[in-house]
Amino acid sequence: MVDKRVLINFSEQQYDAVAEAAHKSALPFSSFVRRASYMEATKLGVEVAKPDAEIEAELIAMDSDE
Repeated sequence: MVDKRVLINFSEQQYDAVAEAAHKSALPFSSFVRRASYMEATKLGVEVAKPDAEIEAELIAMDSDE
């Protein structure tokens, strides 16, 4: 089960840029933003626990409903 939902705001230009990157990555928008945040946190030395396969599948399915 998903523990947290977070609402974030983008300017129209920011949204368009992130949406284009997500499309090029073949990921739903939310999955792309989540993955990018994990990657940045890891670069900064913050360990991000990877969700188990069942939770990850649930997250991606929810993102695909956007």
